[in-house]
Formats: sequence, C-alpha cells, structure tokens
Amino acid sequence: MTSADQLDVREWCTTKQPNAEIRREAVRKVGIETVIMRLGATVSDKRGDYELLLFDIGDGRKRPHLKMKNPSIGVFHVEGVHPDCKTVEQALNWRNGTTDAPSLLT
Repeated sequence: MTSADQLDVREWCTTKQPNAEIRREAVRKVGIETVIMRLGATVSDKRGDYELLLFDIGDGRKRPHLKMKNPSIGVFHVEGVHPDCKTVEQALNWRNGTTDAPSLLT
C-alpha cells in the first residue's frame, strides 16, 4: 500500500528484508533504476547495453552486479555476479559458465 516514492530502498530492496519475494516486489514497484541510484551504485565497466555496477545490498560490502537488458521485452534487470568480476566480459563469462574463475580472464 505504501507508494513507491515512500519506500525505503535500503529496508525493502536489500538483505535487510529476508523474504526474496518481498524484495522482488519492492524492486518492481520502485523500479530498478531508482534502486540502483538510491543504493549509490557506481559503474565500473560498460559494454553496449551491459554495465558492471558496484553497490552494497545490505551486508556492508560493495559487490559487482551485472545490469543487462532483456532483448525480448526491453526491460533492464540486475543480478549479482562473482566478487572477483572486474569487467562486463568477466561477469558474462561467469554468468554463462564459460570460464572456471573470473580471475583467469584477461
């Protein structure tokens, strides 16, 4: 019932909210771009429609997250990747299982 502009992103869209389904609905309601902005994400690498973002999801550590566009519906989504990922290429390779470890990429 709370309006999107009144939702506290740090309370509802991070690990402070233990229920993943509630987090997902809060992110949907607020919008991924707003969540990214309010969590203070920084872009560490960019490649086309992909960005490697660094932000804290509630555990005190800035971790890499891959922001990507779903080509079927044109909507962006974000997912966490291996902490050693430093580039979009490493994140994609890790996500797709095409490498053993991100640190092995050049």
